[in-house]
Amino acid sequence: TEAFAHGIELDAEMARTDRDRLVRRSRAKNPTWADEDVEQDVRGIEAADAVAVAAGVRAGLRGWDLPALVAAAKVPVLVLAARDTLGDSDDEPNSALTGEARAGVRAALPADRFVELPGGHCLHRNLPDRWLAAVHAFADQVL
Repeated sequence: TEAFAHGIELDAEMARTDRDRLVRRSRAKNPTWADEDVEQDVRGIEAADAVAVAAGVRAGLRGWDLPALVAAAKVPVLVLAARDTLGDSDDEPNSALTGEARAGVRAALPADRFVELPGGHCLHRNLPDRWLAAVHAFADQVL
């Protein structure tokens, strides 16, 4: 958590001091993304209040019972989640939704409403066809 929060702060600094480097890094980390997605990624870092985002990461979701909130939702819910781990190591999370919270959210939803995709934080950019297929299937079912 601390390393992630610190990384957010460093990215904000890089956006101010060496934007081109940040663009190159985003492109290298996401070779399948469209140029517009890379630019949007960098603009998002520039626009974010890095101090507030890092503070939120450090604070975590204490006091939030996400499974209970999902179960209490009065509207249909679809969760599109990155796989729990990167695959290289079971202790390296690939998703913010991990452990008991992940299991609880999965249990609170019908099986077809918790969809895992083999991507990272930006599933809609990493796997646009699969992401859109899941959203369309959900929309077709609930609308």
